[in-house]
Amino acid sequence: MKSLTFFSVALGRCKTLFFARCLAKKQKAKETIQNAERLKAQGNELHQKGQYQAAYRKYTAAINEDPENAIYYANRAASSLASKQ
Repeated sequence: MKSLTFFSVALGRCKTLFFARCLAKKQKAKETIQNAERLKAQGNELHQKGQYQAAYRKYTAAINEDPENAIYYANRAASSLASKQ
C-alpha cells in the first residue's frame, strides 16, 4: 500500500512539473510571437518611409523569431524588390 501512495505522490509531482513546463513554453512562445510582430511593425514603418534595406533587416529578424509566419517572408520580399527599383 505504501508503494501505491508513493507512486501517486510521485505522479502528482510529475504532472505538476509537466504542466509548469508547458505553461513556461507557452509563455515563451507568446513572447516570441509578440517580439516578431513588433519587429514586423518596425519594418512596416521603415518600408513606408522608403528605407527598404532597414525594413528588410527588420523582417529578417521577425523571421528569425517566428519562421512559420508567411507574412514576414512576403514583406521581406516586397522590401527587397522595392530596394532594387
